[in-house]
Amino acid sequence: MWTVLFAALCALLAVVVFKWFPVRESPDPEKGAELAEESTPGCLGMVADAICSRTLKWLIGGALTITSLILIAMTSYVYIPDGKSGHQVLLWGGAPLTGGKIIAVNGEMGPQAKLLSPGLHVSPFYNLFYNVEMKDNLVVPAGMCVTLVAADGLTLPPGETFAEHFDKDQVQRMVEDAEYFLADGKGYKGPQLTVLPPGTYRLNRYLWKTQEVKAVVVKAGESAVIKSAERSRVYLPGLETQEKPKKTEPIDLPIEIKEPGRFRPRINLYEVGAKGTWHKPLGEGIYYLNPDCYVLTNVDNKLQTWELKGGYTHRELALSFDQEGGITQTQVKKEIAVPTEALGGAPAGPSRRLDRACRTAHRPTNRAATFALCCRQRGRHGKSA
Repeated sequence: MWTVLFAALCALLAVVVFKWFPVRESPDPEKGAELAEESTPGCLGMVADAICSRTLKWLIGGALTITSLILIAMTSYVYIPDGKSGHQVLLWGGAPLTGGKIIAVNGEMGPQAKLLSPGLHVSPFYNLFYNVEMKDNLVVPAGMCVTLVAADGLTLPPGETFAEHFDKDQVQRMVEDAEYFLADGKGYKGPQLTVLPPGTYRLNRYLWKTQEVKAVVVKAGESAVIKSAERSRVYLPGLETQEKPKKTEPIDLPIEIKEPGRFRPRINLYEVGAKGTWHKPLGEGIYYLNPDCYVLTNVDNKLQTWELKGGYTHRELALSFDQEGGITQTQVKKEIAVPTEALGGAPAGPSRRLDRACRTAHRPTNRAATFALCCRQRGRHGKSA
């Protein structure tokens, strides 16, 4: 603003110099004597003659004119460096925004939808009307994606929380051209289902609020079960739909149960794109989804062998015989720990049966049978107890 005022002042002074600055005319030879008599004597007369000369007039006027033009030129251009975008704010000279809009599309005052690309932009008195902010382009690194929230646009239909996915061939234009998004694109205000995969984007930061999130990775031998919070079209590999699913009720999947009387749990699964858990999972790959709408649960599909080892007390019954054929029973216990590679401890059934066997072997009524069995194994006879 001060540059413009100073340029205007210089231009005004230049006009004054050229129009009203006095210039001494060349003397007429016949009136030379009279002019000589009227001339100021001494040094003062010489200075007055110099000031009133044509040369000095053109020097002063030319300097003021050039200064004014330079100052005007300084207010008439803006340079945008590479990797940045110029965000314009119209300060005055336009109509006010109405209807709750915050982004100007038709030249209203306030933040503008149109961005300035890298390079030199020239327009008379541009900086007098506009304030330009330099903002970095959005760079999404590998393995990440960016969610979008639009600060302006149409109001979402009743019952919807997220704006519908952009058409695949319109994503770049809807995201980078705010004028198209707000006008012909008919974009919606609020959270968007569309996310930005890795890449570089020239976003209007007045329109878009962004957040970087991790991409979903489904490894080999895994599947991902999807639960959606919104009914929408889907553009995921292998799960593409051209329109929103019309059916909102759960799908009755044919599950054959061969064992009679077996309980069949009720699982509500829905069509792809419907609100709820989809009946089709995602396979191996990297997926870019809005985590506020889609919740993915990875499930391992590989055949696995789970071992249950240890976690019990191993008991043995040791029998010893004296010279007279008497039997002495000694119970030996050994704690079996759960190995680190095992899923858990062994079932308790065999341990309990072993405990019962040990208790039975100690009963007096079975001592004779136990002794006979031992004698047969040793090939000797003894008296019964």
